[in-house]
Amino acid sequence: MEYIKDLINVYKKAGKDTLNIITKNPLIIFLPLLYSMGYGIIQIMSFRLGFGFSRFWGVIVGLIEAMLLSSYFTQMNDGINYNRLSLKLNSFQDGFFMYLWNIYFMKFVFYLASLFLGGVLNIGYVALASFVLFNGAGEAIYIRNVQREDTFIYPLNYLKDNWHIWIPHVALYILALQRIRMGVSVNPLSMYLSAHGLYFNDHTIILLVMGLYFTFRGVLFKNTYNSTIRKRKYMGWN
Repeated sequence: MEYIKDLINVYKKAGKDTLNIITKNPLIIFLPLLYSMGYGIIQIMSFRLGFGFSRFWGVIVGLIEAMLLSSYFTQMNDGINYNRLSLKLNSFQDGFFMYLWNIYFMKFVFYLASLFLGGVLNIGYVALASFVLFNGAGEAIYIRNVQREDTFIYPLNYLKDNWHIWIPHVALYILALQRIRMGVSVNPLSMYLSAHGLYFNDHTIILLVMGLYFTFRGVLFKNTYNSTIRKRKYMGWN
């Protein structure tokens, strides 16, 4: 009962904070769509130019994806922590490199794991376990600025103290993906962007909903990363 009460109070506060951020910065829910469009255009161009099946080009595309995600995380950091978005050109340019190597480190580790473990990571429950256990890595990167091995360690420590807060919304996200016949990736950083061209369809709506969800989970992480249920009770949250 204590955990349920804590969950309700924390989600209620996160919901109010999220609404406040979106009211002042409505563009924040469009960011996954905008960055996914950029990523989609790059992929389309690579295939049309004949680069799509090159292993070297795959590395380049992976780096570009990490740069786009870094820029998105930079905007999310401003939105979640300071309730504002930096829409100037130099802010976008600087954002490409702000968290680039932290993101690429995680991608590279999963790449090495796939080489050494073969198809093990593709097994459904293995990918699901990895997705859940390291799910807070994105927020840990842009809110706590964790680096290198801490991109894996910090989400585990956070989950240990706040599993009852984090797992419910992740479970709902996974169920929603199954509803639309999509699966989870072994690397949780892959959920923030997906290839999307300059067109509008059901995928467009999904990315807008994801923009709302990513904002909520960013706020939720910010409000709870430095606390536990016991601390929140002592501070009068419950």
